[in-house]
Amino acid sequence: MGKLTGHLGVSALLLLALTACSAVPGPSAATPSPTSAAAATGALPFAQMSPRASLHIGLPEGNTAYVVLYAALDRGYFDEAGLDVTVDHFRGSVTTQMPRLSTGDLDFLPAPPSPALFNQVQQGFGVKLVAGMDQANVDQPVSGWLMLLPDQKDSIKDYADLKGKTIEGAVQGSPIDVFTHAAIASGNLEAGRDVTIKYDVKGDPSDFLNIARNHVVDAMVVPSPLWPPVEQQGYASRWKSAEEIAPWYQTNGLGFSSKALESNRAAVVTFLKVFVYTARQINQTHGQWTDDLVDSAVKWSFGTNTPEQVRGAGGVTTYDPNATLMLDSLHRTQNLWIEEGLVKAAVADADLIDTSPLDEALAQLGKQ
Repeated sequence: MGKLTGHLGVSALLLLALTACSAVPGPSAATPSPTSAAAATGALPFAQMSPRASLHIGLPEGNTAYVVLYAALDRGYFDEAGLDVTVDHFRGSVTTQMPRLSTGDLDFLPAPPSPALFNQVQQGFGVKLVAGMDQANVDQPVSGWLMLLPDQKDSIKDYADLKGKTIEGAVQGSPIDVFTHAAIASGNLEAGRDVTIKYDVKGDPSDFLNIARNHVVDAMVVPSPLWPPVEQQGYASRWKSAEEIAPWYQTNGLGFSSKALESNRAAVVTFLKVFVYTARQINQTHGQWTDDLVDSAVKWSFGTNTPEQVRGAGGVTTYDPNATLMLDSLHRTQNLWIEEGLVKAAVADADLIDTSPLDEALAQLGKQ
């Protein structure tokens, strides 16, 4: 069964949205956890572990990008698979929990390709990317939008028209930073020379609204679900979705500690089987929020978000049906952080990646 414990994140709530681009706003402090998973369904296409095993994982609160994990817990799939999962839920950026994963205090974390992920390798820690999570779906945008201020709508028709403009990039090292640079590159432009990037978002979700209201930039990438009030109040309008700007970008991987991979490998493989099975189920909704997925998203915001807020944040994330880790995305993102001076040197794939547990899981589940 799943056991939940509260753990307060260090970073501001806004960084949760910037980390995975599908967060739903909530309060700044963790609240008591609700009771755990629903009864097992008997639906899993693989045998239960024997003997049972356990994993200690970290999950951000109220982030719809992770509804695949919320649903797996709520549907009782981990319990049915013979895996006892203890969940530490937290507010703030996933990267604030990376030290806990590095030391083995946590067995698993969602792992965005942030500078912290690459830097922990260079610092001698052993977090490994074992699988990928999402895949960009241009027809079902969920990550955010490049928005134009009203006086720019007629002059910016193509990426090349961004020349001479100023764009808000939110926080260096965030997915918003990736999307901002990708838009500039799509116009064969260079940041700093042709386009000015500002990083004026300081940690409050209202920063995006204030920046648009004050007309200090010409364009801005605003993550879901923070863009609706910006557009509804007439301060900026959607132009290009994040998925259209960077269809190559994978926002999250599945990170495990070296300790878990070495001493609890069977549990890791079972976790991956449950993840892939649940992801494939969710993909069958074709991006539409079903009632049970909304319930899970609301529950894991711990009573602070309504079904209307969840549905209004965009569609359901599209997950890679084989949890494929997209190396091109990883390499391109790392190169950007090196260019920005956020990562000192390239990390070799062998030092960061171990997909052999995923191979074991897919050997039992089959590929799609």
